[in-house]
Amino acid sequence: MSKNVNQFLLKRVSIVMTVITIVAFLVIPVSAAVNGNLTFWHGANYTYKYTYGSTESTAEENNMYFYGYINYQTGPNIGNTVRYQSPFYTNTSYRMFRVYPGSVKGSSLFEYYVDGNLRHTSTAWWNFDFR
Repeated sequence: MSKNVNQFLLKRVSIVMTVITIVAFLVIPVSAAVNGNLTFWHGANYTYKYTYGSTESTAEENNMYFYGYINYQTGPNIGNTVRYQSPFYTNTSYRMFRVYPGSVKGSSLFEYYVDGNLRHTSTAWWNFDFR
């Protein structure tokens, strides 16, 4: 290639990389921000045999998701702690993630993520007996 073509290509690559860098700096802070005040719940529903974590915001959030941990004290998973992940809920101000562990005794713990960042972990394991 000629020297002029190489210089032209290098200049183009430099411009593209600069634009990518600028866009990254603009997008990252927006996606990492929490839009509202957050409230977290953790509990169990004995009628339908599920344990849950939920998050409510005073404003619409870009995304929310949860990790739920079940420590099995009975059943086929006895002695194991199993992690479950919720789907990504987008553009929402409230979501609940339910885990149906079956007719077992155990405890649950939830981690709450908003806009890709861990915002809360349950303060204690929630004991349940769905047998």
